[in-house]
Amino acid sequence: QLAAAAAATATTAVAAKAATASTDAGAAGIDVLPLAVAAVAFVHAGGFVMGYLVPRLVGASEVERRTISIEVGMQNSVMAVTLAALHFAPATAVPCIISALVMNVMGGAIALWF
Repeated sequence: QLAAAAAATATTAVAAKAATASTDAGAAGIDVLPLAVAAVAFVHAGGFVMGYLVPRLVGASEVERRTISIEVGMQNSVMAVTLAALHFAPATAVPCIISALVMNVMGGAIALWF
């Protein structure tokens, strides 16, 4: 739990910087939403893939690999939204919300596939 809280806090700090950059980019006419969705999808996809492949290297069973994959790929985006809303400008919660949506769609699809 402590590691998840630390990771969420780090994610929120990065999100705060991203929100500032997003505001600057928005003023310049750059649409950052597709970039945010792509970045979030890449992070979660990496979690699902690495959560499957690394246990394979150490000889985990198929059931264990699938379980670990889902656990690693599904991060606590709700905690990130809460921390962002409490400690930073409201716009910093946007990447966390995108993360929650992407994570649930990807996680559900992978769970159905498994």
